[in-house]
Amino acid sequence: MENLKYVENAKELLKKCPKEEKWYSDEKYVKSAFGILYLGILKSIDDFLIQKGVSKKNLPKSIDEYIKYFKKYLLPYNGKLMKEFLILYDQIHIAGYYRGLIHDIKIVNELTERTKEFIIKIEKLRKGGEKDEKK
Repeated sequence: MENLKYVENAKELLKKCPKEEKWYSDEKYVKSAFGILYLGILKSIDDFLIQKGVSKKNLPKSIDEYIKYFKKYLLPYNGKLMKEFLILYDQIHIAGYYRGLIHDIKIVNELTERTKEFIIKIEKLRKGGEKDEKK
């Protein structure tokens, strides 16, 4: 599962980040790690869409386009994935990367694990499995 390399890269980056008690103390490392996690999520979705016939040129370029493509291509396979994607978008991209609001080590680790789980679900769908969780 090649897109899991994004999760591993984020973990490696966080190992370099200074810590103070239960917090990461350097926002630069944390924001960068969240950016890497989000890219892994998008890359796994893009790979799925390409497999379904969407050209690289026509891949989504905004969150609204991802939602549109999700409804068309992923919802029939797993209805819970879109909600999961939107939650990860809010927590990882907006709160973690864009606004830099998350520093708690446990929360960062939990979101890293949830990203990994999401990517695995998308990869399983790409390989033809897990067509069981509709809406």
